[in-house]
Amino acid sequence: FFFLMIRRPPRSTQSRSSAASDVYKRQVLREVNQLPISPSDPVDNIKSLLDPKTVEQNPAQAEKVLDLINALANDPRMNDKLNKGDCVKPLIDLWENMRKNNNPELQKITGKILKALGKLSKDPETAKKIADSSILKNAAKNLNNTPVDAKFNKGSRLGEIQKPLEALDIIQAIADSDTDKQPLIDNNIPQAIINNLNKIADNSPEDLKKNPGLKDLLQKGLDTLDKLKKDPKVWKELEKAEAPKAIQKALDKLIDTLPKDLFKDRNGQPIPKEEIPETFSQILDNDKVKENPENAKNLLDLIKAASTDPAIAEKMKKDNVPQALTNLSLIHIS
Repeated sequence: FFFLMIRRPPRSTQSRSSAASDVYKRQVLREVNQLPISPSDPVDNIKSLLDPKTVEQNPAQAEKVLDLINALANDPRMNDKLNKGDCVKPLIDLWENMRKNNNPELQKITGKILKALGKLSKDPETAKKIADSSILKNAAKNLNNTPVDAKFNKGSRLGEIQKPLEALDIIQAIADSDTDKQPLIDNNIPQAIINNLNKIADNSPEDLKKNPGLKDLLQKGLDTLDKLKKDPKVWKELEKAEAPKAIQKALDKLIDTLPKDLFKDRNGQPIPKEEIPETFSQILDNDKVKENPENAKNLLDLIKAASTDPAIAEKMKKDNVPQALTNLSLIHIS
């Protein structure tokens, strides 16, 4: 489900794809100019700069290299070249070295490595290399070890929420790839995601509102389940881990973070919490939703979370939620 806010550009406005291409080129050029790399073919020199000893001696340069890789990976042609140039193994080896290092500057690099690997995992062979490494095992560990009241340092990659967020990002990348999902099962990823979801949902609504990072983690966990449910083998494992129960618990907590006057039927009567997933089409008719983009966004996030459970998603279809969402999007088109 998507919330649309559309503005038609003037005819003279540059096309979106052309504008995006220009942004990409400027970003790559900016990164290349700060490194000992040939602008004509930056991929050729990248591998040598990923050597762990080189990185340890110059963490600042390593960050720039990883920024460059992440920028290059946004372009399909360069993404393919990075994969064929075998930058994947050096990235995985570097991640293995950096995560064991106690230097905070080097610890920061691990997140950028995972981000780059996630982008490169569109190649099935790369996704398989990631799945066969210890990255998934470490992801499960970080999800299981997240403190219930994890702190989120805004602007810092060292907050307690950052590692589980990075874990979910790489799991999503594997979920989106064409590689076999068995390594996710072998590394107990389904159970780890459910453990993390239950743990974060144990926070009070007030704590979730005060600490937006916790709510982000809860939402990302649900988004990850939504991607994983497409694979029957993985969903079977998720059901064993009582995923529907965990999803309902997270959904209830998200509902409690929103204003109660959003949840009213067409007659203005309050809707009991247990009936909300089956009455979303009526809630979307609420003037407080139709007239307030922020309320609409929060409700759409909630609907997206609810659709993670196939059974709830089916109920929402019967309740004609897709049409209600279309009607709401038309109201907010400008």
